[in-house]
Amino acid sequence: MKRRMHVFVGLLIIILAVLLCWFNRVAWFGFDIYRVESTSMLPTLHPNTIVVVNLRAYREQYPQMDDIVILKSPIAANEKLIKRVTHLPGQSLSFIKQETQMDEETRTPVVIRRKVTLENIEGYFVQGDNTQHSTDSRYFGPVDLQLICGKVVVSVL
Repeated sequence: MKRRMHVFVGLLIIILAVLLCWFNRVAWFGFDIYRVESTSMLPTLHPNTIVVVNLRAYREQYPQMDDIVILKSPIAANEKLIKRVTHLPGQSLSFIKQETQMDEETRTPVVIRRKVTLENIEGYFVQGDNTQHSTDSRYFGPVDLQLICGKVVVSVL
C-alpha cells in the first residue's frame, strides 16, 4: 500500500512539474517542454506531440547530424521551429528549390524548379522530415548556432 502511494505521489509531482513548465514556460533544470504545431516533421513528430528539450545540450558540444532541434525562426520574430540537422558547417550540399511565380501573359501560377548547390556552408542546415510541407534552410538558409535553443530528447504523444 505504501509503495502504491509513493508511486502515485511521484507521478503527481511529475505531472505538476510538466504542467508548470507548460503553462508558465519555466525551464526547469535546463529542460523545457514544447508542443509540435505543424506537419513539417511528419512522420517522426505529429502535430500536438509534446517534446522535452534539453536547453543545455549544446553548451559543451555542437549539434550533430540527425539531431532534432528547437530553433528560433530566422524569419519570424518570437516563433520557434522544430527541425532536423541535415548538414554541418563546412559541408556542401545540393537540393532542388521549388518556387511559384505568376506567368505574366496567362496570369496563372507556374512552378519553377532549380538545382541549388551550396559549398562549404557556414552554419547548420536544418530541414523538416516532411520536405513537401516544411519551411526550412532550403528557404531561409543555414542557421547560426546562436539560433539553436536545444535538442529534443523525448517525445510524448
